[in-house]
Amino acid sequence: MGDSLSARVELLPDTERKQAFSRAYSHAVLSAAGLMAENVRQDFDKVDVRVGARTGRGVVTSPRLDLQLKATATDQRGDSVVCRLSAADYDALRDPKRAVPIILVVVVVPEDYAEWVRQSEQELAVRHCGYWVSLRDREPVSHDSVTVHLPRSQVFSREAVAAIVERIQAGGTP
Repeated sequence: MGDSLSARVELLPDTERKQAFSRAYSHAVLSAAGLMAENVRQDFDKVDVRVGARTGRGVVTSPRLDLQLKATATDQRGDSVVCRLSAADYDALRDPKRAVPIILVVVVVPEDYAEWVRQSEQELAVRHCGYWVSLRDREPVSHDSVTVHLPRSQVFSREAVAAIVERIQAGGTP
C-alpha cells in the first residue's frame, strides 16, 4: 500500500473551478437575500441556478428567476464588465418568450486562485464581484459570438436580486 500523503491531487480545470466559484458566489448572495437556490444539473436551457421565493401576494406568487453564470479572471476596467458569449447562449438569454425570466451573472475573480477567498475568524471574503444583466428583447446577432457589457452599477448583490424578484412578483421583468 502506497503512502497516501505523497499522492498528487488532481485539481479542477480552470473552467470548472470558475464555474464552481460562480455557483458558490451566487448561492452566498441568494442565501443572504433569503431566496431559494437550486443548482441545475444539466445546462440544457442555459440555466445554472434556479432562484425562487415563496409569497402569497403580488401579481405572481412564488416568483422564479433563472441564472446563467460565467466567471472571468480577465482584467476588467471601465464602466462595464465584458463577457463574450456564443450566439446560441446569447439567443437563449434574450428570448422574450421564456416562461421564467433569466439573467446573466458574471463573477470577476482575481487571476491568482489564492486570492479568490480570504478567511479569518471574523470573516470569509470572496473576491472580486459579480455583475448581472438581462438580455431579454435584445436584437439578434449574425455572428458566431457576441460581446456583452454588464454595467458596473449592476452588482449582483443581496439587495439587487431581491429587487429583481420583487419586480417579477409584480408582473415585471428583471
